[in-house]
Amino acid sequence: MLLVRLILDLYFTHEISMNELRDNTDVSFRIIDTDNESNYVSIEHPSEIGVEYKLDYYNQWYVGFISRNYESLRNIGLESANIFINVFFSGQCNFEIFDSTSLAELSKYAISLPVSVFNLPDDELKDILKENGYSEDRITKIFSHE
Repeated sequence: MLLVRLILDLYFTHEISMNELRDNTDVSFRIIDTDNESNYVSIEHPSEIGVEYKLDYYNQWYVGFISRNYESLRNIGLESANIFINVFFSGQCNFEIFDSTSLAELSKYAISLPVSVFNLPDDELKDILKENGYSEDRITKIFSHE
């Protein structure tokens, strides 16, 4: 089993309000962290986490967010950004986060792709899904493909 949690870290030249951020983007998102002293905001997909064999839709949200909003964010002081890739797995760990088309699109922007990988037992993977709002039925279906 493999889960992927992508977090988009946005670093600005100055403190930015959440209203200013929302007013300058065209899609909803979930705020994970903010730091006014360091002028960064961490956001993620509004409702999903990436699940093995169903990563395309999840990954495309990030590519779409960047391609549609990058210039607007630069206009309000975006200095740099990264998509932090957190991979949680049990068993074998093979994954592709972004396909060649997505990588080509992301390469147009100053985006870094740091990665952390965690080998966890299935119970902890299920806990991650629960913490991200997945129902017991949905979790059971996901793990039934193992």
